[in-house]
Amino acid sequence: MSIMPTLTPTDGKDPKVEEFLYQVFYSTKQEEAVSWGFPPEEADSFIRTQWMIRQQAYQLQYPCANTELIIDDHRWIGSLMTVRTEEALHLIDLALLPTYRNQQHGTHIITKLQQDASEHHIPILLHVLAMNPALRLYQRMGFTITGNHEPYLSMQWTMDTGT
Repeated sequence: MSIMPTLTPTDGKDPKVEEFLYQVFYSTKQEEAVSWGFPPEEADSFIRTQWMIRQQAYQLQYPCANTELIIDDHRWIGSLMTVRTEEALHLIDLALLPTYRNQQHGTHIITKLQQDASEHHIPILLHVLAMNPALRLYQRMGFTITGNHEPYLSMQWTMDTGT
């Protein structure tokens, strides 16, 4: 297994890709739903509903979003959604399957985004749940907190604040 994942654009319309994107989302929400007291079968239904609502919201909010599959050793391991404008690179979603977390894959993807943003002289902007373990990664990668909109934090990376 390498620590140099690659990115492959997708429109998410292929049923296999769509199901994989759902599985990545599910893997990030399952533990959360169970912690709220949902029995497993209700948690599945709840997460599926969250997924459908999120997909519709993203289509409305980010019609020009770039969705990419994160691939390592010919395996799909996660997904990345970004929007680049003249003013900023917006990191909308970065998610990895549980078995690929904490293996430097996220660091590698963020480094690529930072290189892209640097080349275009724009900041990277994102929102993250304050209790999301990824917050530590973003801070380690030079992102600074620019706002608190509970339960989310707004963060920004610029060449000036980055490492």
